[in-house]
This record gives sequence, C-alpha cells and structure tokens, in this order.
Amino acid sequence: MEHFVISYVLTLFVSIYCIVYGGWTDFGPWGVCSKTCGGGQQSRTRTCTNPSPAYGGEECQGSSQEIISCQEQHCPVDGGLTDFGPWGVCSKTCGGGLQSRTRTCTNPSPAYGGNECQESNQETHSCQEQHCLVDGGWTDFGPWGVCSKTCGGGLQSRTRTCTNPSPAYGGNECQESNQETQSCQEQHCPVDGGLTDFGPWGVCSKTCGGGLQSRTRTCTNPSPAYGGNECQESNQETQSCQEQHCPVDGGLTDFGPWGVCSKTCGGGLQSRTRTCTNPSPAYGGNECQESNQETQSCQEQHCPVDGGWTDFGLWGVCSKTCGGGLQSRTRTCTNPSPAYGGNECQESNQETQSCQEQHCPASVDPQCVAKANRGDCQFYRCFEQQRQCGKSGYLIGYGYKYCNRFKSFYSSFTTAGKKWIDCVRPCLTKALIGKYQESLGPGQKCNQLKTYAFDTHVKCYLDCGFCDVYTSNISALGRVFSFSDLLSTDAWKQIIKVGKECIFG
Repeated sequence: MEHFVISYVLTLFVSIYCIVYGGWTDFGPWGVCSKTCGGGQQSRTRTCTNPSPAYGGEECQGSSQEIISCQEQHCPVDGGLTDFGPWGVCSKTCGGGLQSRTRTCTNPSPAYGGNECQESNQETHSCQEQHCLVDGGWTDFGPWGVCSKTCGGGLQSRTRTCTNPSPAYGGNECQESNQETQSCQEQHCPVDGGLTDFGPWGVCSKTCGGGLQSRTRTCTNPSPAYGGNECQESNQETQSCQEQHCPVDGGLTDFGPWGVCSKTCGGGLQSRTRTCTNPSPAYGGNECQESNQETQSCQEQHCPVDGGWTDFGLWGVCSKTCGGGLQSRTRTCTNPSPAYGGNECQESNQETQSCQEQHCPASVDPQCVAKANRGDCQFYRCFEQQRQCGKSGYLIGYGYKYCNRFKSFYSSFTTAGKKWIDCVRPCLTKALIGKYQESLGPGQKCNQLKTYAFDTHVKCYLDCGFCDVYTSNISALGRVFSFSDLLSTDAWKQIIKVGKECIFG
C-alpha cells in the first residue's frame, strides 16, 4: 500500500501539468554556396515540430535558419612592378662610389597561385667622385703610470697621440681624450675585529636549586678581514639563576611493628603504620599518596565467625572523562571472613555513583571528515556522537537510515539511477561537514540541523539529475522511502520543491 501511494504522489506531479512546449527538429543539409571562390554563403533550416507546441505551450525560441561562410579560398592574382623608389645612399662619401634604387613586385603582389614579376627590380650608377678628407687617428695608449695608493683602491693613467694618421686636407682633429684612467691597488686594507654587545641571557640549566645561564657576543663589529686581528676578549659571560629551593615530595618510611590483635580467637586484625617523613614534604612538594597503614589477619584459631564487611575502598576510575559516566568501589566480606559455619555477608559488595557529568567539548575527527568526503554512511553515526540528537533526530532517524536503505536497494535501480545515488550520497554528507565542524555540544541546534539537512536534499537531488532518472526508477524509490517519513512536514516540503523543479524547470 505504501509503495502504491508513493508512486501515486510522484505521478500526480507529472500529470497535473501536461503543457507541451515546442521543440526543434535537427537542421537539414547545407545548401549550395553562392560563390566558387573569394567567400560566399550557404544555409540550412529546421522546423518547430519535435514536438509541435500544444495546450498553451510556448513556440521554439531560437532561429529556424543557420548560415555559414563557404568557398573562402582566394582567387589567383598576378604580380605587378611598382615605380622605382629614390636613389639609395652612396657606398662612399668621397673617392667614387655606387648607389642604387629598387622597385617591388607589389602592384599588386602575386597571390593565391598568380605569376611573379619577370623584369629586374634594381638599377645602379656612380656617385661621390670628389677627393676624400683625412681625419686624425689616435695611436695606441702608452704604459700605465704609478698607482696613487698601495691598498684600498687608487688611480693610475696612460696617454696617446693624434698621429695615426695626423689630420690632413681639412680632416678633423681626434675628438676623444688623449688620456684614460683606471682603478688600481684595489685589494682591501687589513681590518681588525670588534666585539658586538652581549645578546640576551640563555635558558637556566636548572628550574630550581641554583643553575647557570650564559650570554654571548660575536667578533663581527666589524668582523676581522684581510689579515686583520681577531678580537682578544672573551665572547661569553655566565651568571647564577633559579636559586629558589626545589619542591621536595614526601616519602614513606618503612612500616613499624604490627599492633595488638583485635581478637583473641576466631581471627582478628592487626595493623601497622608508617609516616610520610622519608623525607617530609617541603617547599610545595606533594604529600605521600599511598596509605600509611596496612592490616592483616591474626589469632586465626577456630571460632564460628559470621562474615563482616570491610569499609568500601577508594572510588574507581570513571568510565568516561566527560558527558556522564559511572564509577564504583568495592568492599570484601573479610571483616571478618565467614568461617567455621558463620554466615556470609548479606548486602552487596559494590556501590556505584555518577561521575564526570560535565558536557564534553565537541571535537572534530579528521577520519569523520574523510568519511563525509567519500559519502560513507558511518559519517552520520560519527556526527551523532558529537551532536547527540537521539535516535529520532535527523542524523540517525533519517540520514543514516536512508543512506543505508539506498545501499540495500542499490541493485533495484537502473544504471542511471545508480549513478544518481553515487552522486547524491557524498553530496549530502559533504554538505554537513561545516555543521560538524561547528564544535557544538550534545543536543545543540538539532532542529536547525534537521531543517538545514532537508534543504541540502533538494539541492543535491537536483544537482545530481533526479529529474532525469526518477520516472524510470519510481518503483525502486518506493521501496527505499518509508511512507510514514514522507508524511513529515520537512519531507513533504522537500517533495514539493523537487517536484516543481522537475516539472517547471
């Protein structure tokens, strides 16, 4: 019955709205091009009959015709020569040279298989036949002179003359300097080292009871260089530190002799003690933690003895460190033990109390985040351990439940339906990572979490393509979803939003 109602609800959303929107057919073949070269056009058409619009549906929105360029290859062009350009620069400025001028095969340029120009593109004649002037020229520089310093960088110079050749026939004198200068003796002069100020004091060698700490300085103010002397004074100084007394924890002495037995027959007890004076605690040290007394049986000759309880021992370790646990303590039926026909102890040997009832701080488990990233159903249980919304809360009562139901009925879905499930599962868990990382305590914002999660259902369902697969997988979906869960307000709102998107887009 539940499966039938679910199928009916989903079918109702499809059947209410039967408007048919027009759809284009595929384009027909391309027509003949309007030119054989140089660029023409050709077109093809389609019709709004796939399907034709009906029952108030809209006409197709695009164009019914598509046009493209065709036969775009260029037509052949033969080359033609331009007029000659101006005469070029003479190859010499005097004494007879040559100059030429050119024209190009660009009027028009040959193109697209056309012929090249056949005549010459250059002509030449004589130029600048008058006598040449003679400019002066420098000789090579002479040897370098003596350096002005012996270290640390000096200068030295050398000279030349304008006689190679000398200027003639109105030629120019030499224009550059007859002298050049260079650096010399650039090796550094010796630098003696100098000490920096002392740095901060280092960590003390002890935390109490008197230690030492030191500080250093370096021979870098300046550093010795180029054969200069090292620093002569010490680069380190030391002082006393942490001279306060160290805490002394108390230590127990050996036990003293056994005391008098509590009974003369039938088994009694005797004890012995020790003191916390080996050494005594001092300077804030801890007191002794173990008991200063031990007890043993004595005078064990036979007498009918009813069992008696010892005092309860110390409370045991709490079963939890936070969030409410239990701890217990026990006693034994040895005060005295029942013997020789005496009665056993009648009450319980154990009592239990609550402990560590403060709320646990929420923690973010990297493994839990990794489960969310891969769509692992165990993420919901991991999140529940932090948030503790209960079995009826979203995490266990819906998220974990339906994650596993989709796994259980996975084989009932089509191939496309399985791809949709493989997309939705990690989409839903990834969407909750931010909420998991809010680090809230138990029971915090469970209702808000439920509302947020159902909103992510709508987005993930649609983003993963629910509208394309639900009609072919409606039977499998009916097996997954519980009828009672679909009647909840949050689930019904989810169905309406998804249905509207699938029908109206």
